[in-house]
Amino acid sequence: MADDATLTPLSKSSTFAINSATSNSDSNNQTLQTTHIHHLISVKLDRENFLLWQTQFMPLLIGYDLEGYVDGSVSPPPRTLLNSNNVNPEFTKWRKQDQVLLGWILSSLSETVLSQVVGISSTREVWIKLEKLYASRSRAHINQLRRELQTMRKDSLSMVEYFDRAKRLQDRLAALGEVVRDSDVQNILLNRLDSAYDAIVTTLTARLDDIEMDEFQSHLFAFEMRLEA
Repeated sequence: MADDATLTPLSKSSTFAINSATSNSDSNNQTLQTTHIHHLISVKLDRENFLLWQTQFMPLLIGYDLEGYVDGSVSPPPRTLLNSNNVNPEFTKWRKQDQVLLGWILSSLSETVLSQVVGISSTREVWIKLEKLYASRSRAHINQLRRELQTMRKDSLSMVEYFDRAKRLQDRLAALGEVVRDSDVQNILLNRLDSAYDAIVTTLTARLDDIEMDEFQSHLFAFEMRLEA
């Protein structure tokens, strides 16, 4: 396990290096360019997707032993040396690493969210601010979409429209980091059909564990066509 992790700029072109020193003194040097950050964190944080954004960001932090900078377990050393006005080298080292990580986070924010953290100068403070602003909002939005999905009814909708509505809700939840299994969506769709569909509901309910969505959909479309014939 790494004892220490140091992020240092490799060049003025904003290429960063992360040097991890292991307990057996072997040097394990890894480089990560800022352009690669955008490949790893493909979703920019907006007002609604905090949980999805956090799900992408945390493995990166943990992989480089940097989660302490956001959860508070890594604290800044004293700015100056004891009984001296000289700058503490450990503080300088901590600050450089903190600022590079802060740059990663800021580069993954949408313009609207970025405007909310202007003037905040440490990784930990920015993370706390983002959690306060958006974590509960993201969860509330997820709960709202889940309720819409669970309570939707076919009523006068065609089967195509019924499926499209369920699929849109499933996709919106996935975009927020909340994955709803196809079998759960299928179960919701069947439960909201009226008695005219009882025969196909019975047949498909028995197959929810192994039927693909495309096949499930085609069976319902075909049954609706027979009802309308």
